[in-house]
Amino acid sequence: ARLITLEAFTKDALTDQTITDELVKGTLDDDEAISRILYYSLCRAVSFYLEYIKTGERQILERVFHIIYDSVAVARDSQFVDWWWWLFCLRFLFEEYSKTSLWRQVKPFANNDDTAEKIIKKYIRCGLREAPPIIEILRSRIRYIRSRYPQPTIRRRLYKLGMALSDCETIETHREELFELFNEALSWNDWSDEKRFDLLLRISQFILELNGIRPKEVPEQWPRILSCWLKGISTIKMVESDEIKSFTNDPTTL
Repeated sequence: ARLITLEAFTKDALTDQTITDELVKGTLDDDEAISRILYYSLCRAVSFYLEYIKTGERQILERVFHIIYDSVAVARDSQFVDWWWWLFCLRFLFEEYSKTSLWRQVKPFANNDDTAEKIIKKYIRCGLREAPPIIEILRSRIRYIRSRYPQPTIRRRLYKLGMALSDCETIETHREELFELFNEALSWNDWSDEKRFDLLLRISQFILELNGIRPKEVPEQWPRILSCWLKGISTIKMVESDEIKSFTNDPTTL
């Protein structure tokens, strides 16, 4: 789309001056002139649309709609059925995208915070170069959540978790259990090491079952590793221990 629009902008035949000159000379009829104008307008709309995807600037998208609405009206008044149909469909696509775009979906998370907005912009722009681009991944994710979960509160939680969707659903399924674990920890400062270890072990057993976090192999001594960490034993000391099997074959890494 970008190459097509760039090519259109370099064509002299599509400029206002050329169209006017040819109409005056009589070498161009009204229908062809209107077709050129509509084609150029279409390319401008697509160009602005691509710019909006990259920048997220809402006023750019508004310019797209102004161009498309005016072009649809011209095509309708001129009775150019083909052009009217193409432009009408394009208007529908742009309107649909404006409702579900990644820029719009993540805007509530910024909450008028400049730092958050900068992070969001960087995240989206980097994701646009991925294959498939992040806008397609998120759109599919949103559609699935909307079709699968009608309750708005559940939808909001799944949107905010930001993990693999299967892990988000696992967390949602065990939400009450996790909330109970959270409530247990309210008196953490008064607990003994043994009681803290027991709670952390139960939490870690859940966390290590999540697809996005789970290592290829969890060592049998994981509870011992956790216990050592809770007691303040350094990683180096744990690595030196013959009783602890590491996560990896790297002798310096647990």
